[in-house]
Amino acid sequence: MFKLILLTFITSFSYANSCEISLAQKNYRVENSEIPYESQNCNRSQLEILNEMLISARGNFYLNHSRDLKQNDINLLTKDSVIIDLEDIVKTQFTIQDDWKVNFKSRSPIKTLQTDNLTTIELMCNECNKLGHNKLKVSVDGVAKWFEIIVQKPIKAIVAKNEIGLNFKSINTNNVEEKTIYTTDEKAVFKNLEEIAFYKSNKIISPGETINKRDLSPINLVSFGVPVKVILNTNGIKLTGQALPMSTGKLQDFIKVKNIKTNKVFTAKVIGLNEVKVDL
Repeated sequence: MFKLILLTFITSFSYANSCEISLAQKNYRVENSEIPYESQNCNRSQLEILNEMLISARGNFYLNHSRDLKQNDINLLTKDSVIIDLEDIVKTQFTIQDDWKVNFKSRSPIKTLQTDNLTTIELMCNECNKLGHNKLKVSVDGVAKWFEIIVQKPIKAIVAKNEIGLNFKSINTNNVEEKTIYTTDEKAVFKNLEEIAFYKSNKIISPGETINKRDLSPINLVSFGVPVKVILNTNGIKLTGQALPMSTGKLQDFIKVKNIKTNKVFTAKVIGLNEVKVDL
């Protein structure tokens, strides 16, 4: 009898002093906002472990992390708590493509929106399924929060690996690489790795920075009087030869060139270093 009373006392004492955590039933995470919670009898190590789990948590928190919670003696009182990305809700409601990204901006620090299971959130936005900046209204129990959102799409772009200085030389291809980035304006981004050496930088470009077309100026690829290779396309047949440029030219420029043998002058398009193309 004494042993039973002692065991009951120890069990009750342990339970009373266990680390207890309470989350809201629904937690709408905005970007990487922190998930607020209430804690009792938790030591610093337990809270650090909990915070680490919450960083990447999605869905039902208890079901996805029950083993880790148990191993660290953390008792989650709200076992029906779920963590939802607000971005996913926005994408679903406004039919935004899955591989696009929705970034949230706010004048004040962005916080996780928390509700119970009976409360729903309402979203209002005009043309949120289009690329660019927009305003998103999120209402919870009649209280509205406004966000600026930026809808971006993934594209392959040229990104600086090393710092690219402001100079008159062409860009060294060893200083750049092709990467997937997200943008609202695909046309503004430089995307051709093979052609980057035909340009010089207009500014200092930092490592990791996406290179935009406005950051570059074309260099002269063809010089007056210096022989160039001519690629001639006629009726599906490709021929090559040599000609003398009658002016300097940059990539995609149309210039006059003179046939070395016949002195005939014709118009050609600059396509590379000392290389032009003629379509007949």
